[in-house]
Amino acid sequence: MTTPFGVQPISHVAQIGISIEPLQQLKLQTPITTSTPSNMDSFMEFTNKMLENFVNYICSFAVAPNQITPNTSENFIPINTVQQWYLNFQRRLQQNPNFWKS
Repeated sequence: MTTPFGVQPISHVAQIGISIEPLQQLKLQTPITTSTPSNMDSFMEFTNKMLENFVNYICSFAVAPNQITPNTSENFIPINTVQQWYLNFQRRLQQNPNFWKS
């Protein structure tokens, strides 16, 4: 069975693991309170995660040029163009987190 371009087969398999530990053992597993939180503010963190998600999503549809079926109603964008946009956006965001407002 073949799937159309860009359509991924759906998997309905999940696995959950449960560990039963004595309470004394759990007390030893509490988070370290001396850890330092991220220096990145929540907007920057959200933006970086959103960009990574977008690029990963787009890249998941990548195919070799010989796998592209010609279709006059679709446009194709090279993956390296998306990746370059991502790097440029990240650089500009680091320089000025509000650049996108202008």
